[in-house]
Amino acid sequence: VVKEKLLARGWRLLPREEGAGPAVEYAHPDYQGTIGIIAPYAKDFCASCNRLRVSATGQLHLCLFGTGGYDLRPLLQDDNQID
Repeated sequence: VVKEKLLARGWRLLPREEGAGPAVEYAHPDYQGTIGIIAPYAKDFCASCNRLRVSATGQLHLCLFGTGGYDLRPLLQDDNQID
């Protein structure tokens, strides 16, 4: 549904490059940049995923569907990280 709406409004689907990750990207001739849609229900989503996610609380998640994470806040708040 989203794809059809974007295409109807002049957006064009960009060709996928090998190793591009899970996002399907679109561009519009009247706008700069691109938009990418990551649909976790897409075929082979996990097989093509190369993304890391950081939550608002500083948790690094290696998987969109995973429950665990690594807490980055202590590392980022450590004064030894400042040069």
